Amino acid sequence: MGMTSWACHTCRAPLESKPAGQHICHGTTTSDKLSINNSMKTRLILPIVAIALIGSTSLCSAAPSIKDVMKAAMKGDDSLFKKVSTGKGTDADTAKLYNCLKNMAGQKAPKGDQAAYDSKTDTLIKAAEAVSKGGKDFQALSQAGNCKACHTDHKGK
Repeated sequence: MGMTSWACHTCRAPLESKPAGQHICHGTTTSDKLSINNSMKTRLILPIVAIALIGSTSLCSAAPSIKDVMKAAMKGDDSLFKKVSTGKGTDADTAKLYNCLKNMAGQKAPKGDQAAYDSKTDTLIKAAEAVSKGGKDFQALSQAGNCKACHTDHKGK
């Protein structure tokens, strides 16, 4: 059997069959360089993992503002609300919608009568909850989520 040839990974100087850690190169030992490389890998991997975790958490997992809920769940023709209220949403979509909408309970109405706002949001939340528990009353959810009915009386600036 032949001898293993070792070389410094930085300067490629032959290590004359010495294991890693016994060659000094550029002021650090080879094992120090390995730990530096591992540290650099960690610095690269941690932000990627953090972004993945942040991306996987729903916007509506913490108590968002009414504006945040509207943006995340209600706005647009391809919104979460539109998918669920037309029966095209997945179980995950219905759960996410319900979690978003229930954050509106107890918030101060931006404008208008607080009791009317509470009644409308309560009706919307209950309809979303029913659908998230397997109910098929998409019509009730769609009516409860009538944008104009709520915005006319309660939308702030």
